[in-house]
Amino acid sequence: MMFLRCRLLETAGVVLVLLAMGGVARAQQDTMEVTLDAVTVSAGALPVQLRNATRTVEVIDARAIRNAVPSGVDDVLRGLGGVHVQRRGGHGTQADLSMRGGTFSQTLVLVDGMRVSDPQTGHHALHIPIPLAMIERIEVLPGHGSALLGADALGGAVNLVTARGGSTQYQAGIEGGDHGLRRLTASAGYGGEQFPSHTAAEYAASDGWREGTAFTHLTVSHLSRAALGGAELSLLAGYADRDFGAFDFYSPGRGIPSHERVRVGHAALGARGAVGPLLLRARLSFRDLRDRFHFDTRIPDRFVNEHHTQVLGGELRGILPAGDAATLSIGLEAAADRITSSNLGTHDRAWLAVSAATQWRAAEWIEFDGGLRLDAHRDHSPQLNPTFGALLRPGGAWLLRMSVGRSFRLPTYTDLYYSDPATEGNPSLYPESAWSAEAGVEWRPSHTVTLGSTAFLRDQRDLIDYVQQTPADPFVARNFTAATVRGWEVRIQWSDTRHALLGHADAALALLANTIDTHGAARVRYALSAPTRMLRIRLGGRLPAAIEWTALVLAADQQIARDYVTMDLRLRKDIGAIGLFLAVDNASNSAIEEFPGLPLPGRWVRGGVEVRM
Repeated sequence: MMFLRCRLLETAGVVLVLLAMGGVARAQQDTMEVTLDAVTVSAGALPVQLRNATRTVEVIDARAIRNAVPSGVDDVLRGLGGVHVQRRGGHGTQADLSMRGGTFSQTLVLVDGMRVSDPQTGHHALHIPIPLAMIERIEVLPGHGSALLGADALGGAVNLVTARGGSTQYQAGIEGGDHGLRRLTASAGYGGEQFPSHTAAEYAASDGWREGTAFTHLTVSHLSRAALGGAELSLLAGYADRDFGAFDFYSPGRGIPSHERVRVGHAALGARGAVGPLLLRARLSFRDLRDRFHFDTRIPDRFVNEHHTQVLGGELRGILPAGDAATLSIGLEAAADRITSSNLGTHDRAWLAVSAATQWRAAEWIEFDGGLRLDAHRDHSPQLNPTFGALLRPGGAWLLRMSVGRSFRLPTYTDLYYSDPATEGNPSLYPESAWSAEAGVEWRPSHTVTLGSTAFLRDQRDLIDYVQQTPADPFVARNFTAATVRGWEVRIQWSDTRHALLGHADAALALLANTIDTHGAARVRYALSAPTRMLRIRLGGRLPAAIEWTALVLAADQQIARDYVTMDLRLRKDIGAIGLFLAVDNASNSAIEEFPGLPLPGRWVRGGVEVRM
């Protein structure tokens, strides 16, 4: 482990220095425009342009998603700094998402700004019924987010923005690969400007990379918009069915052939329009998730858990300009959820929230934003969460950002009521909370080079985790401790399409330090799951014959699982309306464990063809 740590830091230093030197050397002659800054980040109470954000934000557009040839949303997120994806199986079968050292339950997932996280367990956060072909971009917002987004945005939030559709275009694809992998995709945009629509479907299956890991995935989704009387109406509906072998997923090293099937439906109605200077937005969403987990398939009728959760939520928000330099947003949200479970029982809860947010440009060189949100939950004490941020432009190519805020997380139904011989829930749990602060600096010496650094601190109270007092005891859910998470992220980006062979390079290094008072417990289950050091290097360019290539290198120094270094490779070739691609996941054939004792697949080669019309 010490050797890997040294090599990791040495590699990080060399890569960052080389990228910086290469980019700055071109600073005087670079003329390429970087347009991603013009993207409006839509998650949160107030839309904001990326270049004006007071927080570290990353946006992955549709082209970047396409070039990554991902097997799922989790595959896209693996390449981002500050994000840790813990996979139990390949190709989007099951994965946990954490940000900035938080647990998987401290990350909020949204689709078009509406929460889709499941109240049963954070393990379902990435069970999203939206095919990749329907995603226009992914917005990643690390750090505190409860003042703008509500519960669970403690480590960060991820917002999937769906494609608009409208222009007539069709796409179909077929893919095959190792371990009997087969995948079919189809999508269509149609309806014109008056009724822009988009429909997409995806089917994937594999025989499994080892016994007990076969899977079948089906995802279908439809989005329509319509202009009516000066307002825009939208309808989004999606369904996903994931049936997979879960060999040792929740019993690492014990050799237990588990099986799980997760079916999730999602529907959302939206309306937006203007009344004079006031922009009004209303949204209503419904989510239905059914989870059947069979712990040991060798025993047909025992250890079978059936969970059914339903969530209904709505939001009404008004956004009003306050003079030439300020914007004010006021919102009202309400939601109710319910679970019916063979293990957890039948329970329900409801909450109501009011919020306000503002942005204010005090001068050309300084901007502020702030927010305040009150969440009133039927079963817990009210949660008041403020946030404040500032963006400074001291001159030249420099940007300075700072933000501070409070966040909270509600215990899931699994935290409260789950029970088996190894794990016990706790009905007496109450929300955990944290105060967070971050400060960052960005330097853009040219249009092609960006260097950034962010330091953050999170002071957590009443942290919810599963605690084992002695090795012979079960893990029991408790508000057991306080914890402090300190981190530092540094990133260098270079992009210049005039350089064919290497057109872009991106290196991000994340360092993390946890201080946890375990009160003498022998073990905690999730609080130490994030890597203490993680290096990500993304490279890409164009080879002869117009073949586009990308590579992703990941090196992780983990706290509870084995350290690893791995590399993924991608090749794409477009011939008119036909696209050919080859993907090599874990090309280095590294031994990877993101959960202790649960190995992930080795090298996995896949390829396919897409037709666009």
